[in-house]
Amino acid sequence: MSSPNPSEISEIIELNKKKAELLFKRNYLKWKNSENKELFSLIDSELCAVESRIQSIEEKSGKQKLILPDQKKLDVLNSLISSEKEDEVYTAMQLKQGRIYDLIKERGELLKNIIENKDEIAQLNLIVHSLEKKEQETILNLISDRLSFSDKSLSKLKDKNKLKKLNKILFRLGFPLSKENCPEQEKRISIGSKCLWVPVSMVEKISSLNNNLSEFSKKIQLANAKKQIQQFSNSEEEEFTQLQEKYLSLLKEQDNLIDSFSD
Repeated sequence: MSSPNPSEISEIIELNKKKAELLFKRNYLKWKNSENKELFSLIDSELCAVESRIQSIEEKSGKQKLILPDQKKLDVLNSLISSEKEDEVYTAMQLKQGRIYDLIKERGELLKNIIENKDEIAQLNLIVHSLEKKEQETILNLISDRLSFSDKSLSKLKDKNKLKKLNKILFRLGFPLSKENCPEQEKRISIGSKCLWVPVSMVEKISSLNNNLSEFSKKIQLANAKKQIQQFSNSEEEEFTQLQEKYLSLLKEQDNLIDSFSD
């Protein structure tokens, strides 16, 4: 039995969100006494596909438990919300106010944070599930409660390479770490279509690269539009070629950065 890869764990997180949204939509339609059979059928079809994919990934991992930051807080919020009457929950969501709505909003913020950090959470799952059982128990309790990781709690990890990776992921997820365990300061920034963690010292360079790419892209689009309606002179053709070459050079630099900072 093989373990899921990081992209599959990230996918599970997305699929669980999708499943919850579909279930909510179906239950809400029932509450509203909707008779739109076509819509119900569409939701059930999507739900079936989502559950099938979740099952496929879980079977690959032996149904390894998904580790989520703030799990205990999520469990408490889920319990409190599910204990309320259905009418009151849906009414609270419509009015966007009151005690029940505050609970729903708080849960939504936690889930939004999980989705935004799904790739880091995937890495966290791989590391923690690779630890020995006693090491896992210590780490799991701290993660589910989002407690501070002290030198003492992490000193039990025998594999120092895994410890280093774990520190980096925990730091990215906003867990309090002791000064000794804090990795190099990083910031998440967009590079092309990717959103990656990079050293703070690189942020200015990457921002400048992003701006240059945007600028040259606009210049090329403008030149292309101009070329559609008039014939370029030799000097204009040469300038257009230089623009394209510079743009390709910047794209190559971008690709190299993405390769450098992809975990």
